[in-house]
Amino acid sequence: MIKTIITMKALFSLIASIVITQCCLAQSFQSYHIAYDNYLNDSILKSHSFISDSLIINELVQVPLVLHIEIIDLHNKEVRNIYHSNIYYSFLENKTYSSETDIRIRRDTLKFSWYRQTNRKNIDWEKYVINYPGMAHQKKYHRKVLRESPKKKIAYRFTNETKDIADYTCKQALLQIDDDAYEIWYYQPEDLRKIKVNAITIFNKIPGIIMEENCNGVLRRKATSVGRNIWPGHDFRYFYL
Repeated sequence: MIKTIITMKALFSLIASIVITQCCLAQSFQSYHIAYDNYLNDSILKSHSFISDSLIINELVQVPLVLHIEIIDLHNKEVRNIYHSNIYYSFLENKTYSSETDIRIRRDTLKFSWYRQTNRKNIDWEKYVINYPGMAHQKKYHRKVLRESPKKKIAYRFTNETKDIADYTCKQALLQIDDDAYEIWYYQPEDLRKIKVNAITIFNKIPGIIMEENCNGVLRRKATSVGRNIWPGHDFRYFYL
């Protein structure tokens, strides 16, 4: 009995020390908050990104009235996506529908490997959605689509050019992805050097924070501010609407 109590005390002490160590490590990293202007047609839409050493949260802007939150879990190497929208597109009817009362929420969880595979291929997503067989056959169907999709031609070139964006000195990277020419300006803080911020994107080789993105000479997004130790109030590791 005494041995059991001693063992339990030792176990609790070990757990406590691990928790304290993890808390200290988490506090030693200063999180980043980036505010963006996104340029879509004639609109400028605001979005935000939050970066820590274990979690990245992105508000992705695709079209107005659609909220897409992307939660990147760096420890578990998985991405939780949440889509909140009152407009939706029907590929079958080639029409866009909207409603003030019909709010649609969709969720999924995908592994990093899914993004690595799809980023390298030119997938016909319209055809993919129309022929989607359902969750039961998702993996088999996705592998078939990947086999049949051609590879993207991707070339990187990092230059010595610099530019100040939101009071930070940024470096330039030039990408050629198939027929599209990208000009990326990025900022790499010292404490982000070991964190692959863009691991699941087509820009996975770009280190640090993307501050400006241009495609074929057209500005797509630009950072307007970078803050430190600003984090959403909710714990997004468990956030699923």
